Amino acid sequence: MFDFHERRRIKGWLFAKPSIALLLIASLFLARSVFRLYEKERAAAERYAASATQARELEARATSLEAKIAYLESERGKEEEIRRRFDVVKEGERAVVIVEDERRVATKGVRSAEGARMERTEGTEGGVGTTAPPAAKRRAGPLPALQRWLGALFQHLRD
Repeated sequence: MFDFHERRRIKGWLFAKPSIALLLIASLFLARSVFRLYEKERAAAERYAASATQARELEARATSLEAKIAYLESERGKEEEIRRRFDVVKEGERAVVIVEDERRVATKGVRSAEGARMERTEGTEGGVGTTAPPAAKRRAGPLPALQRWLGALFQHLRD
């Protein structure tokens, strides 16, 4: 019978109002801790997703930069970049300037006081065409194109 009375005393303590209030407070603290952990996990997942997206973007940029470097290391890439930056042509090349009619340009929605200009240069070797600025802007002189380019490059580096 002692065992029965002992059990009854434990049940009395356990089901008493102060014990229930204490257990309720403890469960609220545990619930709050679990909710904070959940918020931290969500924030970490969002940061991970943002980092993964940024990593993919950086990999794509690295790939495009590697392709551009490879292109600029080729002879054609070097030539096109020199033509684009320094306004030069090879010896023996001719320039053709095509000027569109201003009325026709206006109907297409292009606004320009002097009309649209495009120039195509044709090489004597291989016939590769590139765009270059109008011939009036090119420097004329006895120097070959490569020497003019080198002069412009070193002058640009000195400034």
